This record gives sequence, C-alpha cells and structure tokens, in this order.
Amino acid sequence: MSNKLEISQLGRRLGSGLKFEVPKFYNFSGMKTEETIFEMSGVKDNFYISFHEAIGFYPLKNFKPILRSKDSLTKPIVHKGETFVPIEKLLSLCIKTDWSKIGGLKNGYSIDEYWTKIIHSGVFFGYNKKSHFFYIVDKQGFHKMVDNQLLLFNKLIEWNFVIDEPEGSYIKAEELETNPYEV
Repeated sequence: MSNKLEISQLGRRLGSGLKFEVPKFYNFSGMKTEETIFEMSGVKDNFYISFHEAIGFYPLKNFKPILRSKDSLTKPIVHKGETFVPIEKLLSLCIKTDWSKIGGLKNGYSIDEYWTKIIHSGVFFGYNKKSHFFYIVDKQGFHKMVDNQLLLFNKLIEWNFVIDEPEGSYIKAEELETNPYEV
C-alpha cells in the first residue's frame, strides 16, 4: 500500500481549513519563512498545492497535511472555537430525538470501533474503522448502517479527521506540541 496522498484526497478538503506542516525556512518563490503551519488554498494538476500565505503552487511531495486521528472521535476537540466530542455531535445528526432526555452518553472504543452509548436506553452509535461506516445498534440489539453516511463523512472532513489517507502521508494533529486546529 502506497503512503502517497492522491490529489482527490486533498481536493475534497478545500474550504475545510486544512493545514500543512512546512519545513522551517522553506523558500516560497524567494520568500523564506519562519512559520511552519500553512493553510491550503488550492490544488492543481496531480502534484501541486497552494497556500493562503504564499503565492504560487508547490510540489505536494514536499509537504504533509495535518489531520486529526480517529482516536479523537471520543474525546473533546475544539473546532472554530466550539468544544465538543465528535462522536456525540455525529449521533445528534442521526437521532432526531433529544437523547439527553433519555440518558447521558458513555463514549468508548475497541480495537475496530469508536462508539457512544445512550445510557439507560441500550442504543449504541459508532464508527467501524475497518469497514469505514457509521452504524447504530437499537434496543433489540440489531445493527443497522446509518442512512446519512455522506453527511457524517463530510463532517469528519470539515473537522479535518483522517478518512482514507494512507498512514505516513499525514501528520497527526494530536502529536504536535500545539494542535493548529485548536488555537
């Protein structure tokens, strides 16, 4: 399996505020910078990206995007100044009733899944990372794939989570000294 990014994996993220780590003092057409985090502004052909902070297009092979790992699905994150737990927000997009009246939530994970459970209801909502889909388990224990998968994946893209990018082709936001999405 290749650890190279495809341009389509970046193009779908235009407008999401995707950030890249750039080597310190990288030469952007004569402009050397001390900054190391830049926001993507465009893609071109199959090999070039542009940044809001620098004029021109630059070879993709020189940069890696910064993405949140799926491990953060069950932990609080900050996005555009709002703090929330992603798996809980995704659940609220799937279940139209006010789950807080049914019971609180308990979040967790296992080898292949991240999930949240509505306490006292027996209902689970989760993401299977092996099969790459969201599911719900009802009170009777029946597993059902959630209908609005596209909406949920678009939210993951908006929040800059890894979707199908190969391991090694990106930098995990949680491993940086400062998460650029939470400043």
